[in-house]
Amino acid sequence: MYFFYSTEVIFLFRSWKTTSIFEFLLACVLTCLLGVFYEWLKVFREVMLYKNVFSIKQKPLISPRLTEGADDEVKVITDPSHGFIHCRTRAAVFSLTHIIQTITYGLQMAVSYLLMLIVMTFNVWLFLATVLGCAIGHFAFAWQKVSIFDNNCHCH
Repeated sequence: MYFFYSTEVIFLFRSWKTTSIFEFLLACVLTCLLGVFYEWLKVFREVMLYKNVFSIKQKPLISPRLTEGADDEVKVITDPSHGFIHCRTRAAVFSLTHIIQTITYGLQMAVSYLLMLIVMTFNVWLFLATVLGCAIGHFAFAWQKVSIFDNNCHCH
């Protein structure tokens, strides 16, 4: 496979074939917006997780060994090697925040795979629109990140 410069390309679905410059430019703009949306989703999920973790009322730190049988109370465990705080409860799995996190993660995965498929058309302009959209999204939203660690996989 190799990159090509044509304005006629099948855009994600066989029925979405660009036949004019206007349709192709529309596909490039949509691709760029999809990249911006992908970057916004990444930051949104991280900020939401940060707010959720630190909204839990601060309780004294409890040793993991002392909390093995306490399923309903909040377990706060620090990992000094990484500086993370782990908060676990059995009820947290079914909390609204966790459900929203799960839905937005699924949406982030779907968008990332759509972007991957667009890049795999090997059209130079769609590739550049993808990179430009992600770069604009990163510029616009990444300053809100609360972590210095980027744990997002860039293969999706």
